[in-house]
Amino acid sequence: MIKLKILVVLYNKLPNESQTLNSFISYKEELSEFAEIIIWDNSINYLSANESNQLRDTFNPLNIEYIASGKNVALSVIYNTVIKKLHTDEYFVIFDHDSTVDFLFFVDLIDSISKNNTVNLFLPIVISNNYIVSPANTWYFMGWYWKKPKYGKIRANGITAINSGMVINGNYLNSKFKGYDEDLKFYETDNDFMYKYSLDNEYLFVLKSKIDHSLNYYEKSTLNDKLFRYKSAKEGCLIHIRKRNRFIYLLALIYFSFMSIRLTIKHRSFRFLFTQKN
Repeated sequence: MIKLKILVVLYNKLPNESQTLNSFISYKEELSEFAEIIIWDNSINYLSANESNQLRDTFNPLNIEYIASGKNVALSVIYNTVIKKLHTDEYFVIFDHDSTVDFLFFVDLIDSISKNNTVNLFLPIVISNNYIVSPANTWYFMGWYWKKPKYGKIRANGITAINSGMVINGNYLNSKFKGYDEDLKFYETDNDFMYKYSLDNEYLFVLKSKIDHSLNYYEKSTLNDKLFRYKSAKEGCLIHIRKRNRFIYLLALIYFSFMSIRLTIKHRSFRFLFTQKN
């Protein structure tokens, strides 16, 4: 039987405020037959022992492991920690807190894995603001959204995807994958994984299932939020590209210089010009 270990990362959200977890509760009996869930709570104020027990009761018969440390642990560290918990016959499923996941996603996933068991990565079509945001085409620091979805087995080279919705073969993660780069905290962890995956694997599989997902970068937010996200995304990208290709890294520096000027004009704030790593 195909088994799934599902990770849901929370940040300053209660479990009952998570779209993803609420989706799971609606079909928890069916899901319990082949999956267990790890809830990693990155919130400063996390659940008490009594509250976490109530959470497990709410999800019963679905097995829940609740992890919290009271600090915002880097995604790269979280993913590497969970990978160590994986059995080789399990698939690692990653979700943010804000995805709407229908049970048909899992039906499609199980069927696709069964028929394509030599493929190590399965990706849904992720929709945000009416755009296909994942998978997408990529070239180092540049990316292009798909105008139309592609389904089935496709070549992995030149493809990227967001973390949320990824389904990765535990055997691959334990035997070949060298781990998430812990120099990358939050942004760029997905691009780093997809690049490493393409070095080890010729193909990935795109599911017919679609998932609605919120991308924080595009949500209405304050200038400080936009500045923080741009700075974090820029730093993550430059760390990733510098390790891959020094010449392309220089091109990325030029690209982000122009991007900083563009955002300075758009938001009328010189703070976008000064986004070097602290």
